[in-house]
Amino acid sequence: MRLRFIAFLLLTVMSGAGLLCAQGFTINLELPKGAEGKTTLLLYDGNSQPRVLRPYATRTGMAVRGELSEPLYAELKVGDSKVLPFFVEAGEMTVRYNAENPEQSAVTGSRSNSMMRYQLEQCRESAKCESMKDFVLSNAASPIAPYLTECYLFEILEFDTLKILYAKMKSAGAHGYHFTKLGRRIERLSSSGKGATLGTIIYLGEGGTVINLDTMLCDTSRNALLIGAKWCSQCKEIEKRLKRLNPAIHTVVIDMDNDKMGWDALFMQKLDIEHIPYLFLIDSSRRIIARDIRIWELERMIESE
Repeated sequence: MRLRFIAFLLLTVMSGAGLLCAQGFTINLELPKGAEGKTTLLLYDGNSQPRVLRPYATRTGMAVRGELSEPLYAELKVGDSKVLPFFVEAGEMTVRYNAENPEQSAVTGSRSNSMMRYQLEQCRESAKCESMKDFVLSNAASPIAPYLTECYLFEILEFDTLKILYAKMKSAGAHGYHFTKLGRRIERLSSSGKGATLGTIIYLGEGGTVINLDTMLCDTSRNALLIGAKWCSQCKEIEKRLKRLNPAIHTVVIDMDNDKMGWDALFMQKLDIEHIPYLFLIDSSRRIIARDIRIWELERMIESE
């Protein structure tokens, strides 16, 4: 009797801790012809590599099954098409895949996806995405809050506001893939955000030459640091326009393709570069005046002086 009682207590504790609440899910897939063998579902159920699930044939089409204990972020990959990001929940869902525009695919049977779609629609109507920010603040424990913040709000909001959102989610017990990624980006941005003094940045020049960015910056004027690539036509256009601002602005250009690591290069990680072209404005004492500034904003600033 004592052993049974102890076992009962263990089961109760584990259940209360959420360790025994895994539930099954089924995603019915309506895919274009010929996509059956080219489809995978990436399920991000932790902070490491995603779980890879492959669909199986059913009487009516294709489906994916698995288990989860909470709504999880997932990506549906169909051939070479752009991935479809969505959230998987326990129960039965249906995805009607739109090959021409995957993000417009219909996802039914999921409350998380309905909320996410609504917030994205609201955000498109307002460049500042105020409603999305308010949603995150009011629903910090929601599984989509870290996703919306990391993927959409991060490039829009001021750094101090991002820290407030992150702290709110952390206190609400947020976790998972996008929350971890958001925390890392905020940590990196703390040393490369507006007002911060630029730390040591090492990058590769032509032929793999190792360069310390500090040696390339001018200590008698402001500096424009452009992160780009040879294949980026917009980067080349911005570089031309930056040269016209000389001598008011000293320009330094880093070609990310000189480093075989590309987007995963250490300097890209330290500076938290998620897209190119990416333009920094840095003063003569290495303090960051602005990051991700638009070229027209910089031109207007110089003209008004």
